[in-house]
Amino acid sequence: MTEMQNPIVHNLKRAKQLLTAPFNSGPGMSLSCKLFGNSAGFQQNVYGGLELFNARRKKTAPDDGAPTELVETIRRDGVAVAPWRYDRALMETIRTRIDAAINEGADRAFTDSKGSVVQRLVDDPLKSVPEIKELATPELMSTLHSYFRSRVRFYYPDCWRNYPITEDEPMKHSVYANRWHNDSGKTSILSLFVLVADTSPQHGPMLAVNRDLTRESIRKGFRHRYAYGEAEPMLEDPKNHIMCSGEAGTAFFVNTRVALHRAGIPANGLFRDMVSLHFASIPGDEDVWDDTKAPEGKTLEWHRF
Repeated sequence: MTEMQNPIVHNLKRAKQLLTAPFNSGPGMSLSCKLFGNSAGFQQNVYGGLELFNARRKKTAPDDGAPTELVETIRRDGVAVAPWRYDRALMETIRTRIDAAINEGADRAFTDSKGSVVQRLVDDPLKSVPEIKELATPELMSTLHSYFRSRVRFYYPDCWRNYPITEDEPMKHSVYANRWHNDSGKTSILSLFVLVADTSPQHGPMLAVNRDLTRESIRKGFRHRYAYGEAEPMLEDPKNHIMCSGEAGTAFFVNTRVALHRAGIPANGLFRDMVSLHFASIPGDEDVWDDTKAPEGKTLEWHRF
């Protein structure tokens, strides 16, 4: 009998977690879901809310004249399509770099239950794909300054390729985040997902739902990627999806802590490349690229301004 199968051991572990980390326990997470309307976590919501409140109160960002409608959509829905598209030549360069990193083994490979490689994550994107920094265009910076009302910290970027899943029931397991979920980390973090190549529905694009649908899913019992409650029909209804598909260079803002999302699964013979940038507000008078890879806990630092 394993520890999880032994009810005494399992209940003792739950009791210990409730005492030592109450907000990360089952009851704590349920309370957090009800209070904040997402499953990012209690501490994550508190830290994120405080950071955004302080940043927007101080207003230390330059006035770059960002489009108000875009910023308001990001704040309201947690998801928005960028009104610009990155240069196709730049995206082709980035894709070539990704290919080289994968072919040279400068990546981390993940497999499904049958042992097939389903995802390759470029291990050191800023070294292997330095052109990623060219995505920080004046249009992007203007939007971020208007959204945060502060200078911006760029977290270390992500760069990956998803392949088809060979399991008989590919949606049964979260192989590469292909089940609905919120990310952890403070809710002030905003991400930008950029399509490296033309991406159709057959390429398994990322899907997201807006904040209102996320809140409604929580009310219907959603708690985590393996507990949808009564929200599953609503989450799986295509008319509710924001599909991250389109031409190379198309970009999507997603606050993955407050908007439920999941990866799609490419059809046989296809794959999908993606680059994602992650931002948070930061005190001071300049924007900062965080060039150091960091543990997940770093995303729970918050600034008092």
